[in-house]
Amino acid sequence: MKPKTLTIAAIGLIAVALATSALLLEHEYIGGSSVEAPVSISVEKGKPVEASTMTSSGNGPGDRIVMILGTESCPHCRAMISFFKENFPGRAFFCEIANTNSTCRAAFSFLVRGGVTMGVPTMVVCDKSRSIVEGIIIGELKNVTWWQKVFENGVSGSNETVIPVYAGEKPIGTVKITQGNMTNLYDLLCSATLADAQKLGSQ
Repeated sequence: MKPKTLTIAAIGLIAVALATSALLLEHEYIGGSSVEAPVSISVEKGKPVEASTMTSSGNGPGDRIVMILGTESCPHCRAMISFFKENFPGRAFFCEIANTNSTCRAAFSFLVRGGVTMGVPTMVVCDKSRSIVEGIIIGELKNVTWWQKVFENGVSGSNETVIPVYAGEKPIGTVKITQGNMTNLYDLLCSATLADAQKLGSQ
């Protein structure tokens, strides 16, 4: 059966589905408040379509970064912080969401409101060269080979209107963006969060 596209209004059903999948990764549940954002999204459950993959092998070193939305009290967040420091120094940033006035909290709250995630760590892959969000990964994922491919070639199944959502290495759905609105989402999840984020390691 063809997956149904669910709008942002169906937060409850989507959140339960994604949270259930991510529970296999023992991620920590974090509640989020509403936040206004200059972009609307819809979430589609099911595996991202591989044929829609867009990669950019011409990207230079450091063009792709990862924003880790989480809390210092979360053991899985701390595990990912250590992982990136050791294996990909300078390629990831930790974004503490406990401060309700931070850009990190605003970004996380938007994703919760949209039914994309209900837990931490929630990791956002950002392509600085194209100003797009390439993927969202929920839960702990410490696979060097997997991340190396992401940094070199991008997230499988992504393009300017589709963002794959993963629970660990497992694709669980996609976020659909209206044509032309990717820049607004990139600003919210990637550019703005850098103001309150902690760089992990050095380049």
